[in-house]
Amino acid sequence: MNFAIQIVNKFQLPLMRYRVNMNVSKIKEIMRSLNFHPNSKLGQTFLIDDRIIREQLDFADLTKKDTVLEVGPGFGVLTEELAQRVDKVIAVEYDKTLYSYLRERLPGNVEVIYGDVLEVELPKFNKIVSNIPYQISSPLIFKLTDHQFDLAVFMFQHEFAQRLVAKQGTKQVSRLTVMAAYHYDIELLGKVSRTSFLPVPKVDSDLIKLTPKKRRPLLKNEQLFFKLVKVVFNERRKMIRNSLLNQFFKLGLSKGKITKDRLKEIIDRLEYNNYRPEQLSLEQFIQLSNALHSAIMNLNEDR
Repeated sequence: MNFAIQIVNKFQLPLMRYRVNMNVSKIKEIMRSLNFHPNSKLGQTFLIDDRIIREQLDFADLTKKDTVLEVGPGFGVLTEELAQRVDKVIAVEYDKTLYSYLRERLPGNVEVIYGDVLEVELPKFNKIVSNIPYQISSPLIFKLTDHQFDLAVFMFQHEFAQRLVAKQGTKQVSRLTVMAAYHYDIELLGKVSRTSFLPVPKVDSDLIKLTPKKRRPLLKNEQLFFKLVKVVFNERRKMIRNSLLNQFFKLGLSKGKITKDRLKEIIDRLEYNNYRPEQLSLEQFIQLSNALHSAIMNLNEDR
């Protein structure tokens, strides 16, 4: 069974190359006035296509009751549109020049926070609409699992988005794929051409919608599941059996409390132990984790 991904073919890549709009001259003028030069190390590239912005807003199903988080607001083009449609926008900006610029020009229902979104304490929000730099995409996804929200509409670089929606058995499947599928219902909304951004990046992007699952699969030990997924993808080219033998104590069992022979016996009894991690579905990972938890509990009772 594959990871549960919904593909929404509302628009396709060729349709997204059709024009350059008014945001180009507007953004260039602001950049000149600030003597601002985009920092490629920060992944700074700015959406200039009004049509894509409207699609993002529509997919987010915004209301006047919403508080929306925007990561990396840039020059505030999307931020201003959000502010007109919702009760409050929380905009987190890492670039000090852009932060100062936004503080002076955005409406009163926008709270601009200066800092690294991976480090700052985020106020409460119920939706997210953001164009995310590649460098922080994965850690941001993991950080957001600790926050409650209704939905998120993200623009991710194509390569990263494909890891999120990777099919079982393909090379793109990663720890990120499994963990995201555990926490969220994931929709691939459509592709966006690199020409929709300024400066033009080297790759295209995808719009992704994440909706936190109201009911997650039943796990006997959630922390063990998280550690298990991390351990096996640390050695993704190996069979799960070999990865567990090499890194079993990273799952939380103290060294010295189990013999090597007993360890092999436990792992050899596990279903899927002769698979590589990308071959397993989310459901199979959960079965593996639950079986491993039961084996560890039985081991503790035997001592």
